[in-house]
Amino acid sequence: MKFMHRTSLGLAAFVTAVAAHAAPLNTGSYVFGSQLSSPDSFDAMVSSASAGTATLAFQLAGFRSLDGADNCCSDVFHLRVNGTEVFTGSFNLGGGGFNSIQFNPNGATAVTTTYGASDDPQNSTQVTWAGGVTDISLSVALLGGNNTLTFAYTGKSQGLGDEAWGLNNGSVTAAVPEPETYALMLAGLCAIGMFARRRKSA
Repeated sequence: MKFMHRTSLGLAAFVTAVAAHAAPLNTGSYVFGSQLSSPDSFDAMVSSASAGTATLAFQLAGFRSLDGADNCCSDVFHLRVNGTEVFTGSFNLGGGGFNSIQFNPNGATAVTTTYGASDDPQNSTQVTWAGGVTDISLSVALLGGNNTLTFAYTGKSQGLGDEAWGLNNGSVTAAVPEPETYALMLAGLCAIGMFARRRKSA
């Protein structure tokens, strides 16, 4: 499996080959060196040798005052795989409001830390203007060949001076059989071969 990032911002595309089980998504700083405003989006291409389930994990980064749910200017994060929405949520990344997952058919986990919050940073509704991060992990169904992951924010446009977002490091991990699984499969094939041979000679 390979991970390749493409964006309309003209950032350089890159490819990361899988070592063993995972294709790391090493973004360096936010969105491959850029911060995006809300609303905005970018696409990432994942190439898979065959169809199957993989785990996508990444850290959503918010700067200054991205808003959570139920405040005046809520910003909503969307993740789509091959055009199908697989996750939607609003998170207090410095702008106040509640942390809220609104659409989650694949059982994603999301843990938010609001920077500068004076109480529990994972449950704060404070406006801090300090940004924050949300760690997200979920299963995604990939097609054989190229797959498009779309990361997007929607909401009231307030400009990069007020709020911005991007991604920190993440990974796409394919469900690759462990060596023990291969050993069991080989033993099973040997047993079937021996059974077939005995039956033929009988």
